[in-house]
Amino acid sequence: MTWKSMLYLLRQPPKHFEELLEEHLKRKSLSILSAFEAYMKGAPVALGCSKPEHDDQKGSSTGFKIMLGKLFPKLVEAFSEKGIDCSPFNAPKE
Repeated sequence: MTWKSMLYLLRQPPKHFEELLEEHLKRKSLSILSAFEAYMKGAPVALGCSKPEHDDQKGSSTGFKIMLGKLFPKLVEAFSEKGIDCSPFNAPKE
């Protein structure tokens, strides 16, 4: 839901919070997209941790990866529309 909320806020920021939200997401966009890619590749979801707390912690589920795969291009597009350079995350066109 976090990713869906972020996408919604990018498209329709709350009144009087447009600049604050845009500045925050511009500063964090590359970290957000990098984490997104890592989760799609199976990294365990963690809050601010560089590695899992437990060695037996499993990675992302298949359903989670599929959902992220559908949301990722939309998030890249929404960041790009805000003037954020997302070129490292754009899929090559065939």
